[in-house]
Amino acid sequence: MLLLFIALRQVDAGLGRIEAPGHPTATVGPLVVPGLQARTAWCVWAFALDDVWSGRERDAVPGVEAGPGPQKRVDACLAAFTTSHSTLDQTGQAPQWRQLLWTYAVLDLCFAVGFAFLLSRGLRTLRPHAPPAAAGPFPPALYRFTRDARRRQIVFGLVIAELVEGRCLVGLMYAASPQDVIVLHWIALVAGVVKWAFLLLATALLALLAWHRRPQGTQWRQDVKALRLQLGVSLLLFLLLTGAGTDQVQDALLGLLDNPVRGIATLLSVMVLALLLWRSVHRSALSGDRILKPVPLAAVWIACGLAAVVSLSRGFVNLRALAVLLLVVAVLGCVGARLFAAGSNGEDAAEATLADLKHRLLAHTERLKAMARLVAALPLIVLAVFAVRAATVSAVVGPRRGFAIALLGCSVAVAVAGVFMPYALLWAEKTRRWSIALPPTAGRGGNGLYVGLAVLSLVFAGICVRSLREGGTGSVPAEVGPVAVATVFLCIALVLLNELQHWSGRATPMAGFRMLGFKQTPVFTLLVLWGIAAAIVDPALHHQVRITTAGRELPGNRDLAAEFRDWAAENCASADTNQAVPSSVAGRPADPVPLVIVAASGGGVRAAYWTSAVLGRMFPPGPVLGPAGTPKGCRPTDGRAPVFAVSGVSGGSLGAVSWLVRPPDERPGSEPSHKTVFGHDHLSSTLAWMMYMDLPRLFIGGEIMDRAAVLEQSWEHRQPDLADSFYTPRDAAWRPLPLLNGTAVQSGCRVLASPVQLGGYDLPPSPTSCIRRPESASPDDIDPRLSPTLIDLRGAFLCSTQDIRTSTAALLSARFPWVSPSGRFTEPACGKSIKHPLSVVDGGYVDGTGSLTAVDLLRQLQDDIDCHNAVADANQDTRPKHACDFHGTTPTRVIEPVIMQIDNGYSSLASTPPNDHRNELLVPLHGLLEGGLGVREATARQRAFSSVECGHYLRIANIRNPGTQAPLGWSLSHTAQEDLDRQLEQLAPAGAGLTLQARLAHEHTERRCVPAQRD
Repeated sequence: MLLLFIALRQVDAGLGRIEAPGHPTATVGPLVVPGLQARTAWCVWAFALDDVWSGRERDAVPGVEAGPGPQKRVDACLAAFTTSHSTLDQTGQAPQWRQLLWTYAVLDLCFAVGFAFLLSRGLRTLRPHAPPAAAGPFPPALYRFTRDARRRQIVFGLVIAELVEGRCLVGLMYAASPQDVIVLHWIALVAGVVKWAFLLLATALLALLAWHRRPQGTQWRQDVKALRLQLGVSLLLFLLLTGAGTDQVQDALLGLLDNPVRGIATLLSVMVLALLLWRSVHRSALSGDRILKPVPLAAVWIACGLAAVVSLSRGFVNLRALAVLLLVVAVLGCVGARLFAAGSNGEDAAEATLADLKHRLLAHTERLKAMARLVAALPLIVLAVFAVRAATVSAVVGPRRGFAIALLGCSVAVAVAGVFMPYALLWAEKTRRWSIALPPTAGRGGNGLYVGLAVLSLVFAGICVRSLREGGTGSVPAEVGPVAVATVFLCIALVLLNELQHWSGRATPMAGFRMLGFKQTPVFTLLVLWGIAAAIVDPALHHQVRITTAGRELPGNRDLAAEFRDWAAENCASADTNQAVPSSVAGRPADPVPLVIVAASGGGVRAAYWTSAVLGRMFPPGPVLGPAGTPKGCRPTDGRAPVFAVSGVSGGSLGAVSWLVRPPDERPGSEPSHKTVFGHDHLSSTLAWMMYMDLPRLFIGGEIMDRAAVLEQSWEHRQPDLADSFYTPRDAAWRPLPLLNGTAVQSGCRVLASPVQLGGYDLPPSPTSCIRRPESASPDDIDPRLSPTLIDLRGAFLCSTQDIRTSTAALLSARFPWVSPSGRFTEPACGKSIKHPLSVVDGGYVDGTGSLTAVDLLRQLQDDIDCHNAVADANQDTRPKHACDFHGTTPTRVIEPVIMQIDNGYSSLASTPPNDHRNELLVPLHGLLEGGLGVREATARQRAFSSVECGHYLRIANIRNPGTQAPLGWSLSHTAQEDLDRQLEQLAPAGAGLTLQARLAHEHTERRCVPAQRD
């Protein structure tokens, strides 16, 4: 019953985390019901916002006369549910939301009934069977208050309150008037308060009963102490599969059936962990090995000296931490040996340790065997529970409902296997012919299964490392998936730590540890101290950015004005002076040319997939088909020509460069490039290298390839063009400029990887040069058009013969520790005046939208655009042509800047918060939280919106929906990909394709823009 309750609660929580598009902080989960307002009651208000489905930012359903304030939302909500011709009914989304809410209400009620049953059993079990002695007034009162009648009142009150709350939730979906909505909301609010009152009361009673019965739990506490390692590993697996702080794990579980190999490997790895948990208890707590004498001090001194000698080499600097730790242990041992001179040989201590061990074995053997069988069942049950949680929503509303239902069936089968696993292990233990199931002894075996599974885990880790070391085409981790990779790491960690615990349990501690009161050698404490000290002494040379050397002088930064002229020529906005094209035909001016600057926000592989898909659909590589609207039929040679630059952050940078480096002769009809590159698992390889190589390297040091290089090679394997140089142009054809934004760890300044320089007074170059006071710089160093908060990566930290790969430049913008480490630049060999190294992390620390750099670029281009338009405009004679230098070209068409913001955060309209007053003591804290990254990003978007004319700011974003949402990580399931593809199809305006001109026309219509009048 307890396992069923846990599983039901996880499914209930998975449905309850659906967020309301009209209120990003509102959920339908039971923990937040009392705090919701009528206008955002649960996620019902999602139906009122047809921008959720069509992408348009409107507040009400068409055809509904909206009133002011909350009444407007109530009317729109009712129209969405009661009007058969509403937008949501036409798109078929309202039934999906109703289905989800019905499922949630039913499961939530089942959860409440299960919780009430366990609560009743807990109160009945902990309550004494006989009245307590009248030693004091409190225990008898507690006994009387928890009698059967009171217990039934609490249980029934809890269930009835939950039933009323669920009924109100269902009633809100079919309310007939605004008054009904308000009444149902307040009834649900009161029911929620009553429910939580009963829960708090029951929790307090359980805590008090458990406190008064605590002496009977002494033996269980000893058993838990003996199983602390196994329980800790099980807890780590639990936390891993919860996906705490991220939805990547849930999506990985949802994709277990995308590849049969992945599903089988995940199940096998969890089964191996379960068996190792079972046998590790026998190995460490039930073995009959002899007791060892204390470690000789001479051995400790020798180990200390060896670690010190090895640490003098360049590769194993971190072993200095081990040498220092062993030195402390040796000194402590010498002091303890003098204080315990009579027993310095360890005989007395060994006898005491043996006596204590025999006592523990005789008292707890059978219970430890039973607990070992129960612990072995945890991995299978945990995997099944969270797989069910991940697949429930997709199984109800899709997409890929068939796969989700199949995953639910497989998960239930795994859960059943986990429930019956303790009985199977008990049968194996009673079958005497199976020595592998017996407790290991000194004279017999019993370790065969344990050793075999440990060796198997190590071999698997070695195969994974081998497949990644050379950057080959075969990546074993990518085939088996991230859950299997992490589970095998837990197997290896369990074996290593269990062996240390086993040795510690049967080895007599040194006199120094006995002097401090330790009954066993504190191996876990020493291991943690070693790791902390190693991290402190680590010289951080391991995470150097991959730099390539050309052996020759490479071209410097490109001139922005020259790039603008090349763009104008490619887009038929200018022509050669000797072959000038007239700017009008039959007295009609030619259509303006949009100069598009793209700002791509971050979000891991979701952002990369979405950015690449949007750009590939709107600006496909290859020759442009059809007329371009110019007098002589001039048209660009590449569909990417309208885009002047792409300012990317994190995954948006990766998606942008993937689109930029695609060859123009990409075969039509083949699989889309964004699906080929980012539909692949890039997480497992990085995770495998981090766990199997980077983590051990932390303890010993060494200069090996890090997980950042593995991630870059994974991208390059899927798209070989990403391995090309970033700063050196590949051909003479025009390509949009990449502006990839990172963050300097030392100062928090923006770090720009781009072939053009946008930085202002960041001279002389250093990691903190961008935060210098402007008055301290020379006037010659300051250009008022340039941004003062950008560090030019190439100009400051690379030699003239050095370059980086395109994948490296993209990752510099997407290094979000700890999955990918910070990238480190040290002083280059060419002698540039760099006093301090630079560490670069994700650009989202400063601006997650990429629009800050986009506006900085537009500001720097504005003079060139004005000069160009002065000649191309119909009234060109009134413009100061003499102030502009066109280098042998003649402007023929007016240029209009356009900023296109590509967001990928499943955004929604934020409703007005309730008009309450925060507690004055908490006002500073609320101010800090509310003024965080989200507000900075909103400010950056507003700055970009106001920098262009009306109708020239295009925002393209994926939106919340009643199904699965793509995760923030480096791996996408097929279900998440299908959701993003479906949203991509909904981006096109009604009756038009997803093209730049269609989006501009739609934006002009929605904004009611008036054509600009030129002087």
